[in-house]
Amino acid sequence: MSQPLDSECIRQQLAELGDEPAHVWYGHDHLDRWDLDEASVLIPLFVRDGAWHAIFTERADGLDQHSGEVSFPGGRSEESDATRQATALREAGEEIALSPRDVNVFGVLAEMPTVTGFHIVAYVGSFEMPYELVPEVSEIETIFEAPLEGLADPELHRIETRSFDGDTFPVHFFEYDAHIIWGATGYLLYHLLRYLELIDDRREES
Repeated sequence: MSQPLDSECIRQQLAELGDEPAHVWYGHDHLDRWDLDEASVLIPLFVRDGAWHAIFTERADGLDQHSGEVSFPGGRSEESDATRQATALREAGEEIALSPRDVNVFGVLAEMPTVTGFHIVAYVGSFEMPYELVPEVSEIETIFEAPLEGLADPELHRIETRSFDGDTFPVHFFEYDAHIIWGATGYLLYHLLRYLELIDDRREES
């Protein structure tokens, strides 16, 4: 892991995110090849005792998609959503009771497809603690938090390979406490940590 960043340095780097994604999965040419449904997620961050933390959800068992998996708040775009950012904020409000007016959105971290047929745009935003986050019980089993610098511990991270539509690509796994963060969420977490220079891992460049 590279030299830890202080809280203000991380905030300054996040503030450099904009409307264009800092990272695109294999480039837009790949994304344009598939008929994907639009979806957005919010990566919610907060500072406690000078350290940045991320909020994760563990999805309820029995859901049609991603049952029991760790995720960031998010979902399919709806006609009432004026923008992709509005989708991410609405979903965060519905899933963990994080009000859109309480979120400072920095910008877009990444765009990526999922094997379940979604084109995800991932936004990074922060909110102030203390805050009462409440899981939507029909979708979310539990909410948990994790410090970014703790997640950047290389002992928690491994990469496996998978194939999708003729491409071989890395799948990132983070094991934090009793939680396994992988799939789209693992991919977004990995690129957040790389963007913030909390890790310096050149095994994967997509």
